[in-house]
Amino acid sequence: MQPLVSVVIPAFNAQSTLAETLRSLLSQSLTDWQAIIVDDGSTDSTTTIASDFAWRDSRITHRRQANRGPAAARNAGLDAATGKYIHFLDADDWLVSLGLERLVQAAEWSGRGAACGDWSLHAGDGRSLGVTMSPPDQVVGLEHLLRGNVLAPHSHIVRRDLIGALRFEPSMPVAEDYQMWNTLAANGVLWSTVDEVVAGYRIRP
Repeated sequence: MQPLVSVVIPAFNAQSTLAETLRSLLSQSLTDWQAIIVDDGSTDSTTTIASDFAWRDSRITHRRQANRGPAAARNAGLDAATGKYIHFLDADDWLVSLGLERLVQAAEWSGRGAACGDWSLHAGDGRSLGVTMSPPDQVVGLEHLLRGNVLAPHSHIVRRDLIGALRFEPSMPVAEDYQMWNTLAANGVLWSTVDEVVAGYRIRP
């Protein structure tokens, strides 16, 4: 059966944070999801951690590839995804327990097929920095994104059919996510907003 949400998790040398990220997924109030961990050539214990979680929960799959960067890893996850919605969860970030449920509710109720919410900022060790980032309006579109990247990868979901054949640009060393959101918005995607924190964002060097 098609899962409601496909969660794409690119991971490179993420042994210190991946388990926490995956535990946040396992604690979701919305349980109809699949997770695709794309191990991007890790040289630490990332592979072992990902394989262990996949062995324990059939909703989680683990794929390994040579190191090609986050864009290529996200693309591999997109290619394998079968869910109605796509959610991008980096291996050092996390979802609050109601995160996926609130995003899906907003995307479904609005009929727009995309939704975004607030996210809190944390230090590398997980300590809260006391800062919450919020979408700038009740509906986020191209006019907002052209002013700056107002979407963290894991603060939003998009219906898979709206993404279609679009993929992240592997040649971009940074901001490949920002380019993707702009392209989606230029194609007419609008994100309905959730006025609550849905995710935690870890700031690291």
